[in-house]
Amino acid sequence: METPMEAAYNDVLHGTLSFRKAAVKHSVSHSTLRRYFQKKAAEAAPRPGAATDKEPKMDPKQAMQEAMDAVRNGGRSLRKAAKEYGITYSTLRFVGLALWLKRRLIDSSLCVERWFYLFG
Repeated sequence: METPMEAAYNDVLHGTLSFRKAAVKHSVSHSTLRRYFQKKAAEAAPRPGAATDKEPKMDPKQAMQEAMDAVRNGGRSLRKAAKEYGITYSTLRFVGLALWLKRRLIDSSLCVERWFYLFG
């Protein structure tokens, strides 16, 4: 047997009723129904940027190094490189700033190694 929340969810999903009308008809809270609907939609769809079965996950150190090389040599912006390599923008910016400050003193791969030692 279907719970009132599931019945309201199915009515909204199939387009037979709006959120408010389904909530009233099945005696459930409108806001709870909306959260339930969002939760079900999030479970059904993969998150943007999430690794799929087709692409193996890259080693974080290697991803950081390749992202920094892409910014330096490929002319990519920090945001685009961060999204492409699955690194947060703030992390890539932090490492990029460290590389920029210590550019002549430390090799970039050593800087990435130190970052992972300190924060990884």
